[in-house]
Amino acid sequence: MGKHIYEFKRKGPDDVPEVFILLISYFEVYAHHLKTEGLFRKAAQTTKLDELQMHISMGNYYYLTKLKEDPHVVSNYLKKILKYMGEPLCTFKLYSSFRDLSGIPYLWLKSYRSQTR
Repeated sequence: MGKHIYEFKRKGPDDVPEVFILLISYFEVYAHHLKTEGLFRKAAQTTKLDELQMHISMGNYYYLTKLKEDPHVVSNYLKKILKYMGEPLCTFKLYSSFRDLSGIPYLWLKSYRSQTR
């Protein structure tokens, strides 16, 4: 916890950190959990959350399969990682680039309209 995005273990320097892939894959494999009431809102048991954190930090990703009936633990762990990251996903360094992206659809639409007239 409290790591910058570039400090998480990953296969290549430009790859998404493994922990994010694993946690998202959990919800792809158990897609029915996405319909769970209160997912990402309801709190999970602290002991289970601490256990998951311990196993993930030791590289025991198989432990996620033991939580196939407890999606709140996995969703809370993902929230916890995002909350305590040293820097947001939309990094301070790249903030202006992300901000500029928000104008792209409008500019594209504007140029499309001018071409069709």
